[in-house]
Amino acid sequence: MEHTTFLPRGTSDLEAGERRAPAGSASSLVADAASQLSHWDRLALASGAVFAVVILALVPLAPMPPGADASPVQISDWYQSHRSAVLMQASLRGLAGLLQLIFMAGIASVVARTQGRTGVLTLLAFGGALGGTLIVLLSNAVIATTSLVVDSGTEAGVVRSLDTLTRMLTTFDDPPWALGYAAASLALLQVRAVPAWLGGLGLVAATLLLIHAATGPSVVASNPVPLMVGLLGFALSLVWLLATSGVFMWRSRAQRPSSRGNLGGVY
Repeated sequence: MEHTTFLPRGTSDLEAGERRAPAGSASSLVADAASQLSHWDRLALASGAVFAVVILALVPLAPMPPGADASPVQISDWYQSHRSAVLMQASLRGLAGLLQLIFMAGIASVVARTQGRTGVLTLLAFGGALGGTLIVLLSNAVIATTSLVVDSGTEAGVVRSLDTLTRMLTTFDDPPWALGYAAASLALLQVRAVPAWLGGLGLVAATLLLIHAATGPSVVASNPVPLMVGLLGFALSLVWLLATSGVFMWRSRAQRPSSRGNLGGVY
């Protein structure tokens, strides 16, 4: 069955297609979407997995920074000891943040064409990603600046101020990303583009990031729970990015040999 448009125009088309398809077979809704992805669509959707790989590769470059209750001397020593690695991490993290924005743009494009309109969830997903990307760029600019200016002669107040600013920025980039993950997950579930467990994973990651944002500014070494919650939320978001990107790439490759039939399904 061939479609003159990217996807069915209404729910009645989808219901009719599902009635015609035998049990367990593919529906045309997301199957046609996958088969008609352009080269740029595929690159955008693959960027989520690329981001996750880049971030994981950057982790071993430098150890975790001192805690919030560390002294200015300890903070200064850490930046001086790992200056080159911190600069590289900050630069590449800032650039990698753009990959998440591109990935969310790819999701928004697919969902919008699937629904035949740009819905609220689609706008929220991209808006959250845009806000998160801007804060990530700003936070890594502060980290890079701190690593360049801090030395043994830097005043304690300056060191403390830069470190606190970094912590606030890296904490408060969580809400926009949580909004992006949650809205994207709900939008993908709405069009049945991903399995339910994957959509649920995105919602769990978003919830953990919000909890971290609410408790993170007050975290101290004696209470590591907020930090652990934030790290878990971040780890789950990387899994979500990898899996969601993989789902679209796998389905796109499965559809490529033939566009005549409904070879890929919906969840």
